[in-house]
Amino acid sequence: MKKTGLIILIVVCLVIFFSALTGGVLLTLRTVGWQALLDRTQLQERVDTLLERAEPWGGFPLTITRREIDETRPLDWDLDQVRLIQITAVSDQIIVSPVDQAGSARLNGVYRGSGRVGLVVVKQDDVLIIRVDYPHFGISFSDLTLQVDLPAGYGGTVKVTTVSGAIDLPAQRGQDWDALDLKSVSGSIRAANTADAGVTFSTVSGQVGLSGLSAPVTGKTTSGQLDLSYDRAAPTTLSTVSGDVTLHLPPSSVFKLDFTTVTGNFSHEGLDLDVTTQGSRKISALSGQGGLAFAVSTTSGSLTLSAN
Repeated sequence: MKKTGLIILIVVCLVIFFSALTGGVLLTLRTVGWQALLDRTQLQERVDTLLERAEPWGGFPLTITRREIDETRPLDWDLDQVRLIQITAVSDQIIVSPVDQAGSARLNGVYRGSGRVGLVVVKQDDVLIIRVDYPHFGISFSDLTLQVDLPAGYGGTVKVTTVSGAIDLPAQRGQDWDALDLKSVSGSIRAANTADAGVTFSTVSGQVGLSGLSAPVTGKTTSGQLDLSYDRAAPTTLSTVSGDVTLHLPPSSVFKLDFTTVTGNFSHEGLDLDVTTQGSRKISALSGQGGLAFAVSTTSGSLTLSAN
């Protein structure tokens, strides 16, 4: 009987220990992000060094090799016939820019791994697929950038998906894209000029910064901070758990705001708002006579409105 009680006690202690360890790891990843954790602990370099010294084990590819990658593929299809351009990577930075000349996709940087990485560009019906292919087995680390230059006249949807890599649309001029669909887990999302493109985005912990907004916006995050700047007010639906939301709007904007939260704060500066409902968990307000709908929901994240 005593042995049974001791076994139960040991099992309970182990469950508590591993639960606390898992919670600590998840909290750390949520706070600093996976890539930042790798950088701070130098885990990537340590594993690199260890595996470079290891011999292949039973034929399983453990040996890490370092390669300089520089591949370019022309986008020489008639993009008038393309409805969707789908860009996918894992940990690589993705930069998308409009250009006046013919389009191209370029993958360059350093890759360390036990297999090969490559750039794939293929057209399937009315979808153009641009992706970074990684080996299915083995261990790999990379510091790669995928630069996609799209002809300025392309008018379809651009969809960019990554796990931990940053998504960057740095163009300082407007594009003709109809819509942007941006997805990341821990990588940041930045678009310097979204022009008239409707924007949909989602992230877990990556920060989001969008500017030049003038078309509908839909986005969600868990803990990432959202900073959105509008050229003119547009219908917006945002949801976060703990991420703070900041919206920069022209002073003359006309809209109706519904903000729901559990513990988040609300503030505004430079905008003439008429608060019609203010409770512990919901705030409704009008700017001008109201009109365009702004719906923001958070659990503990705060909302700030400011005149841009």
